[in-house]
Amino acid sequence: MSGFFNWLRDERSLVEANVFKGLRIRGEGAEPRRSWTPEEVRHVWARMASTPIALDLLRLLNMTGMRCNEAAQLRCSDIEDIQACGESRWVIRIRESKT
Repeated sequence: MSGFFNWLRDERSLVEANVFKGLRIRGEGAEPRRSWTPEEVRHVWARMASTPIALDLLRLLNMTGMRCNEAAQLRCSDIEDIQACGESRWVIRIRESKT
């Protein structure tokens, strides 16, 4: 985008300044995010154990890979009880997704 705005400024005089000058896409020169240590993960699970609904949410996120906002948008109609291999199983139907 910076190059495009430079062109708009220098070649077409359509903008006065390059508003993207100095901005970088995350990752370019940015500090990498630190992964949690096994001790930090154990600490979170232990704290969640005292709140059953929070523990259930953490399990859902862990088992599905959903983000918090995706789990928060689930509706009861998204969860279905199906018969598979002669057993009842719950499945989550994702009707919309980012691609």
